[in-house]
Amino acid sequence: MQQLIALLRGIAEGTVGRRAIQVVLATHSADLLEHPRPEEVRFLSREADGSVTIEEAPIGDPDWKRVYDEYQQSMSALWLSGNLGGVPRSAA
Repeated sequence: MQQLIALLRGIAEGTVGRRAIQVVLATHSADLLEHPRPEEVRFLSREADGSVTIEEAPIGDPDWKRVYDEYQQSMSALWLSGNLGGVPRSAA
């Protein structure tokens, strides 16, 4: 997965290929979240009315570094905690 993310990052940055292109990778894999940088990740959540909310990791928030460090800088652990959005709700 690390090699895949490195390749996609190179394509997005223009170091692979002729020019930079936008790359969108959708996943439900928590393991995959261990490889991109926090600023590269977006979390999508479907609202009750069917709309979709897109959120970035709150890296500009003053508490971000503390919380990120608390989760051992693991985006997957932080995502699975429910604090970043995009986690499927359990059936009630």
